[in-house]
Amino acid sequence: MYFHGGGYVSGSPPDRYLALAAGVALAANARVHVVDYRLAPETPFPGAFDDCLAAYRWLISDGRTDPRTLAVLGDSAGGNLAVAVTVAARDQHLQLPASVAIISPFADLTFSGASIEQRKDMDPYVSHELLESMAADYMGDSDRNDPRSSVVFADLHGLPPLFILVGENEILYDDATRIRDRASAAGVEVTFESWRYGIHVWPVYVSAGLPESAIAIEHLAAFLRAHAHHG
Repeated sequence: MYFHGGGYVSGSPPDRYLALAAGVALAANARVHVVDYRLAPETPFPGAFDDCLAAYRWLISDGRTDPRTLAVLGDSAGGNLAVAVTVAARDQHLQLPASVAIISPFADLTFSGASIEQRKDMDPYVSHELLESMAADYMGDSDRNDPRSSVVFADLHGLPPLFILVGENEILYDDATRIRDRASAAGVEVTFESWRYGIHVWPVYVSAGLPESAIAIEHLAAFLRAHAHHG
């Protein structure tokens, strides 16, 4: 199950992400369900979260998918959604997926991570101003500390194995490291890959023939395959 990025304001229909979603699915020998959730500002918080949780609930019930074979994957805002939906599934006593994988998570709408300033000159296209615009459209007057929108503040105990992929040229770098640290402290099995020169969601460029995108997708797929339980 794949939740796309786009800062809650773009990416639907998720056509530009299909190469990424399909690439991971093909490499993992899996079927992929790409969720076309509602976007801000027309549908503000918690619309995207509600849609993704509803899609997860449907997939493991009416969709008749065995959660033991299910992975939840997301990039950027979708990375936040992937973790937040899994936390909600735990709290609502739904069966959990076998694994969760996130790419370049956009997971702190309070922008309290040091990398927002420290890495701003390294990031080729994500800026604080762009992120603020997206956050304002999505959150409106809602509390940006809400763990559904800023999963760096969530309680992550009891989650399935987690794979985090992030590039070292990202202003959102600390969103990834803080999820890693909170998950590890909560006893979650975490695999963390920090790529030198990596930019925001670089696996999405697999359709352009970028070798590093293809390699990253192979790493993601290997993780998903390793944690799927069949039978």
